[in-house]
Amino acid sequence: GWSNEGYGPFQGSMLTKGLLTYYYNGVHSNSHVELNRCTYANKADAPRLRIDDGSIQCRNKNEEDESCTDCRSVAFDDIVVADLSECNVPWTCQRNTVTLCESFTSVWFELRKEVEEAILSERPNRSLSYCSGEGGDYVPLLIPMQMKS
Repeated sequence: GWSNEGYGPFQGSMLTKGLLTYYYNGVHSNSHVELNRCTYANKADAPRLRIDDGSIQCRNKNEEDESCTDCRSVAFDDIVVADLSECNVPWTCQRNTVTLCESFTSVWFELRKEVEEAILSERPNRSLSYCSGEGGDYVPLLIPMQMKS
């Protein structure tokens, strides 16, 4: 962890996520505000998790076990930041079993389409399906430099 303070192990603990956690919990512990994880870092994950001693607790430690907020049931329009780490990432072309993950994936492909259209003045006639079938290969974004070769 950062400065041998033991931050982590969690996904991203050795990256920016871990550095910011250390900084605002350790270095400047009085200058942070905890944001709603379902709004600002929605992973579409289960509301409870099993910890090392085998017990189960709310992911949000500030909630009582009976009232754990399930981020999977948050209205899509209320989500500011989606974190795909618990979903099948779009470029694996795998279906998601969680409805919210499917919504995240659909928006990801819409945004990819916008980026591609902004980069290319003319693009091949393709549907929104950037996968060659269920579980098939992902069709990468072509940028002008790649198209010349």
